[in-house]
Order: sequence, then C-alpha cells, then structure tokens
Amino acid sequence: MTENEDEPEALSGEEALARARKGEALARARKRKDAWNAWAEENPGQAVDFKNVDFTTEENNAISFDHFIFPGDVDFSEAKFPEAHFYKAIFKGSAKFKKATFKDDAWFTLATFAGPIWFDDEVTFMKRAAFGGGTFTGPLSLVDSRFSTVPDFRRTDFQKHVTLYGIKVDSKYATEPQDADMYRRLKELAFDARDHDQAQYFFACELKAKRPHETRSWALVPNYLYELTSDFGRSLGLPVFFLVITCFFFGLAYAAGFGKTGMGITGLLYSATLLLPFLPGSRDRLD
Repeated sequence: MTENEDEPEALSGEEALARARKGEALARARKRKDAWNAWAEENPGQAVDFKNVDFTTEENNAISFDHFIFPGDVDFSEAKFPEAHFYKAIFKGSAKFKKATFKDDAWFTLATFAGPIWFDDEVTFMKRAAFGGGTFTGPLSLVDSRFSTVPDFRRTDFQKHVTLYGIKVDSKYATEPQDADMYRRLKELAFDARDHDQAQYFFACELKAKRPHETRSWALVPNYLYELTSDFGRSLGLPVFFLVITCFFFGLAYAAGFGKTGMGITGLLYSATLLLPFLPGSRDRLD
C-alpha cells in the first residue's frame, strides 16, 4: 500500500468550481456557504485543487469564499483572482497560494489557518491585502511576496514561525494614515522571527509612511535627513561618503583661512583629526 493510497483524491477542476459556484448562487438567499460547508462536513480531510484556475473569467469572477470551510489541503497556486473574498474562511489543512495573482483587493480578514500556509514564490497582491484578526495555527511563508500596498496583519494571532524573507512593498504609492501602524506590525513580526534585515526594511517603510500623517512640520526635517544620510541606518556607504565630503570641505576651508600655500594637506589632516579622534596620533595633532 502506498503512503497516500487511502487518502481521497483531491477535488479539482470543474467539479470544485461547480461546488464553489453553487455556494455563490445560494449567497443571494443569505446561504452562500451552506452548500459547500455541508459537503465539507461530510468529507473531512478532503483536499481541494484550484491550481491555475482563473477566477477573473466571467463564469468564475462572482465566486466568493467568504465563510467557506476547506476540510483538507487546498491549492490555489498560480490562480488569478479579481477581488478575492475569504472573510472568516476556515482552512483545516495546508493552504498554498504560490505564484497566485490578486488583481484587486484580497480579503482574508478573520480567516483561520490550521495548517502550513504559503503565500510565496512571488505571489502578487496588486491592491490591498487584509489579514487582520486572522488566526494562523500553522507556519506562514511570505518568501518573495509582492505587495502594491502594505498588507494588514494587525490583530493577527500567529502560533508558529512566520517567514518574511524577500517581501517587497511598493512604497511609491501615497500612504494612508494607518499604513505606518501596519508597518509597525510587520516590523514586530520580523523581530519575533529574528529577521534583522526585514525588521530594518519595515522600520524604514514605517518612517516614510508616517509622512505627513504622524510626522509633520519641522519633524519632517530629521526624518528626511535620516533617509538621505544613511537610508534609515541601513547603508554604510552613505555615511562614509558624507564623512569624506565633510572632511574635505572643512579641511580646505581651514587651509584657505590661513591663506598660505602648502596648507592643504595640513588642513585635511586637522579636519580628519577632529572627525576621527580615535586615529593614532590624533591627540598629538590636537595638542
């Protein structure tokens, strides 16, 4: 007997879509989830395969998975979604959204994930992605995921590890007042995951998102200077560059103040001594 011989074959293709459409048809009578969930209760552990399904087509774009119960593993890898609805959905097995594309808002608010979850392999969220209030019992992978706006993971309950490596958020878009708070939550998750690089990235995004909602008026000056001179503490090259420029500027200014030839090197040495007093011989030159 093979390892998976006694497992039911995954519900896939037109059969899975037909059940999803049936649930959507009942939505007009406020019983959208009943048909699907009744089937789910009768088939515990049943896997469902929506891999490569295009939910943007006319026959599929009305399907909503709000309140749906997925009794086993479900695979939405490489699927294409219009506005995606998974409000209060329950995933009792693993959930794969590898390389999926969400062309409009994606609503996973208050969803429950009992198994491992994969939103990775360059899964793309082209508009809002809301996971607020969700429960993640299994580990979550967001490796190399792409977000057009900051995803909302506030008020979420994570009971296993969250992998945030390679997340990118398009910060060119105008920020909303709550964006900084969403970045703070992502920064917290990165700290918990011991991912220092991503924590720094989300910290930088948070400081930019605070303009001009939380950071206003003269407080914007140090905010912009921090970005200009060190990329919010993430760059070593920028502070070294400005240190060298400062050394040359004040060294030459010092030499020009004496109005004598041959003072250029002396001025640069004196400037370097003041900027870097820990160098060997600095105390002698200052004296």
